[in-house]
Amino acid sequence: MSIKVENLTKIFDECDYLALEVYDDTELDNSMFVLKDNQTIKDLVSPDLYAKMEAFAEEHPMFILKTLNYYTPAYMYDYIDLLPYIENKITREGVDSYFQKAAEKANKEILAFETTEFQINILFGYSNDFYFDQIEYSIDNYEEKEKTTLELYEAYLTGDEETIKALIDEDLDDEEEMTEEEKQFYDAIFTNRNIHMTEVIEEYLRDNKEVFVVVGEAHVVPEEGIIDALTKTGNYKIEIVK
Repeated sequence: MSIKVENLTKIFDECDYLALEVYDDTELDNSMFVLKDNQTIKDLVSPDLYAKMEAFAEEHPMFILKTLNYYTPAYMYDYIDLLPYIENKITREGVDSYFQKAAEKANKEILAFETTEFQINILFGYSNDFYFDQIEYSIDNYEEKEKTTLELYEAYLTGDEETIKALIDEDLDDEEEMTEEEKQFYDAIFTNRNIHMTEVIEEYLRDNKEVFVVVGEAHVVPEEGIIDALTKTGNYKIEIVK
């Protein structure tokens, strides 16, 4: 199934509001991502893990360790998570940017589920050991991570809902093997945010607002995502726009 943009824009034009994951004018202070007191990543990790980072940087020139060495473990984790997109020159500007510009041009009111500050807190609020474990896992499994990223991107471009759902659910199926902090992280990133977004969407519907909602696919198609939650209420008919 290929999603036709003209069908989406027609629905967008009929709505009074656009709702995005985040929409504010917060200017980030990049110093918050820099280690303090002249510390470096090398100072904080075991020699074995740092050696892995060095070897990984040799194989992946866009993983610039001499620069990342001065940033927080959380920042390095976020960067390595985005590295498959960077290396494969995949733009991170998606439909949210497209419809944000369209809404601003049309003077539609733009709503937001979250703030930039909230997103930073849930992404960067865990222990250094947690992020180092995730970095090491990403390095050890990078080829598989890159393969999954490219498959997910292709499925996104073609509107292949089943593949998107399978890939995301597979990524979240290892809950029994997660540490307590990993469970807290994934609950914060996915479960709790999905619940909040669903509740806000239901509030829009109760208020009879015509809202065009744009959020990431990880919040929409997996089990316990927004579509699943809305369907289980029995109050709504969900249709895929083709």
